Amino acid sequence: MLEKGHQSGIIRVQINSRFEGCLEYETQLRRQFSLQHVRVIPGLADADVGGRLGIGAAHMLMSLLQPQQMLAIGFGEATMNTLQRLSGFISSQQIRLVTLSGGVGSYMTGIGQLNAACSVNIIPAPLRASSADIARTLKMKIASKMFC
Repeated sequence: MLEKGHQSGIIRVQINSRFEGCLEYETQLRRQFSLQHVRVIPGLADADVGGRLGIGAAHMLMSLLQPQQMLAIGFGEATMNTLQRLSGFISSQQIRLVTLSGGVGSYMTGIGQLNAACSVNIIPAPLRASSADIARTLKMKIASKMFC
């Protein structure tokens, strides 16, 4: 009955939410930049922006990732907030993490917070070799592992 009323125009549904503007921004961004996935997080007074970004990003990734997929990530506060909220999901779905980062020492603490069952590969990038021969050897080794 509600569906018939909606189709005929007798019933109109309107959602009054303080987040309504976010949906409009998402639509505009999606159209203007031809994006497939967009999430706008509203600004709230006295809120942990990094934590809220992590929650939003984690929700989006959980809806997109399939079991045993590889997730390539960078590092930073927002990424670490996201990974903290994804650790159980990453483990249960057997998601493999690969990170490209310049210096890995400062990130080991963040990675240590993930579930021990997570598969994590750290690839320092850009990677500099001391000679052309070593660079060729590394390229061959990486290429052989990618296609195994």
